[in-house]
Amino acid sequence: MGSLALSFLAGAALAFAAVVWYVRSRRAPVSPLIARLEPPRQPRSHTSIRPSSLVDERPARRSTPGRGFRASIASSLMAPLGVAGVEAQERELADDLRGYLGDIAAQHGADHVMLWLRTSGSAPYQSVASSSGGATASSWGTEQQRALIGWAASEGVVTFDTASGTPSVAASRVDLDAVLPLGDAARAGGALVLHAEAGIRGSRADLKLWLPRHAQRLAQLVELQVTRNEVARANRELRLLARNAQEMEIGGEQETLERRIADNVVEAARADFAALVAWDAEMRRGALHRVTPGYPEPLPATNQRVEADSLVGSVCLDGNPLLWEDARTIAGEPLFAAGSLVPNTGTIAILPLQRGGHTVGAIVIGAKEPGMIKPSDLRMAKQITQLASSALEAVWSFEVVRDSAVTDQLTGLGNRRHFDESLRRVLNEVDRYRRTCALVLADLDEFKKVNDELGHEAGDEVLKLVADVLREVVRTTDICARIGGEEFCVVVPETTLEGAAELAERIRADLSQSSVSWKGREIRVTASFGVATYTAGSGVERRGQLFQSADKALYRAKAAGRNCVRAE
Repeated sequence: MGSLALSFLAGAALAFAAVVWYVRSRRAPVSPLIARLEPPRQPRSHTSIRPSSLVDERPARRSTPGRGFRASIASSLMAPLGVAGVEAQERELADDLRGYLGDIAAQHGADHVMLWLRTSGSAPYQSVASSSGGATASSWGTEQQRALIGWAASEGVVTFDTASGTPSVAASRVDLDAVLPLGDAARAGGALVLHAEAGIRGSRADLKLWLPRHAQRLAQLVELQVTRNEVARANRELRLLARNAQEMEIGGEQETLERRIADNVVEAARADFAALVAWDAEMRRGALHRVTPGYPEPLPATNQRVEADSLVGSVCLDGNPLLWEDARTIAGEPLFAAGSLVPNTGTIAILPLQRGGHTVGAIVIGAKEPGMIKPSDLRMAKQITQLASSALEAVWSFEVVRDSAVTDQLTGLGNRRHFDESLRRVLNEVDRYRRTCALVLADLDEFKKVNDELGHEAGDEVLKLVADVLREVVRTTDICARIGGEEFCVVVPETTLEGAAELAERIRADLSQSSVSWKGREIRVTASFGVATYTAGSGVERRGQLFQSADKALYRAKAAGRNCVRAE
């Protein structure tokens, strides 16, 4: 794995050198000084007043430039990353172009000089950089002025807001065909826009000469900026991948490994939160292992089950990643299982964790606003999941073996071994920290009749029902176990005799109101409960007799007519 990390670092160096050679071979250094610009000998475009019958421009929507604006163009230009230790850093377009746009404004006496772009070929144009600082508010201009900008960009002409005299608005196309990472936005082109309330300085003929020249230089600056950002992004991704490979090599405890992987995927996808799921392909179900901080409501339950008919389950079954750039379209859908729904958030993606042709788990990635995660953002996250799958499969396989030794296979609760180990640990903590704990024993009433009359399969369903009731009522810090055929117990740390008796009564009441449907028949079951406690300083004899004391109270409950609670 160490050689893999070295390969990534070597690839980063080669990629950086290749891009630098490409940039130098295609473009000469660009000076932002207007004084060094020479007007072209012949104009590249003609003057045109926007014909209203030919322009089909929708009014621009109000939006805030930034991560919410991240379509293909925004991911390349408007999402800065602080890349420490590298010369090439991804920077915002507005910051990079402000000085040059300011020089244009000074030359032509404009109040504002702006660069307008589209997020895609069909979206409205928006201002992404301005001489006055940042991007001018998206509400700038009248509908007619916005249509004029769209006309200039799409038709490749210099346009003015007046047919004669001194214009207050002028626009010229910015040709971005060479900026391949922009995709559809590049093919749609951009517009250089000048605005001056008192009128733009210079004759219309001068503006027809100068604006295409400014636009050409502006396109070169954009191309250089995008190239630099691509180098910075590639270096960032390679460093992140190398770091992840190194962490997989180091390994560590399961919890630490899961946290590292989840955090790295969030960073790689520029997301806000993630949830990590382990999947059992043979059983066609899984379990939620980790949720990162920031996971929105509704929060999944601890040890949340993952069913095959959920969104995560479907990804685990077919192995295909899913992305919803607007998660509102799947609101109310089961994310992990029925009752565990898609959280209230903007963007959701689900990536499978695959190893050797089979799925071992999945990771859910989310962002707070729609459109904040794009397919391009998932590229690096997928590479991390590929590296992580083998490490996770190893620790999860060990967990399955370990848990099978202490888990009752029918109910999913702890078995007798788990109970004995847990009780010993809790009692040691009670003595060490001078505290109190309680033990609740439960025995189903007349359970033998269920097995004798309806069969052991019906009895198994009843035992599963009891386990479900216990999980619903007890705290996450309480320890539930099945210690015999129809005998259950709960180890309750930090609880007095009165508190434990109240817990037992809640379990008893919930169980007596529950039932199992079996072949058209409703099976109801009750249980008797015994409760006892141990307090630090009570003596070795009392500690050793805690189980016997709870068992003695249980027999008193049986003698009192069953379906009741007794404390010792």
